[in-house]
Amino acid sequence: MNTSPSMADAPFHCPPDVVVDLPFPPSINRIWRAAAVIKSGSQKVYLAPTYKVWKSEADALLMTQRGWMMRRLTGEFAAQIDLCPPKGHVRGDLDNRIKAVLDFLQRATIVANDKHCQRVMAQWVKPEQAPHGCRVIVTPIGISTMAEVLQRAVERA
Repeated sequence: MNTSPSMADAPFHCPPDVVVDLPFPPSINRIWRAAAVIKSGSQKVYLAPTYKVWKSEADALLMTQRGWMMRRLTGEFAAQIDLCPPKGHVRGDLDNRIKAVLDFLQRATIVANDKHCQRVMAQWVKPEQAPHGCRVIVTPIGISTMAEVLQRAVERA
């Protein structure tokens, strides 16, 4: 009978991936707007109304999903962003959609800070793979490496 702890047991287990569905994100080119020149000669920059609407829709959609509040990540992570543009929408540049998604993950406290993102993979997918336009899979990294080291130590003992 093996009495050594399993790597599936706390504190050695790896936190599960966090999977979140969001609306199709706006392009980074559409997030900020500039107003007319003010007295100082510079332009006033503000968040675009369409970006504010997207954030509100993303908040509402997130609240309908279960489990994400129990899986907040504080350390390094990888993000897989699956995108499916709305019917008839021109795709544009895939990479222009990433910033809005990562900023949202931080704002919703799914991740502590988007600067901890060590790897991003973004791809166009079919509608069933991102039913609301965007599916994000956030995976903690670094933790599994420690679990592997501890597992090897147990096996050697």
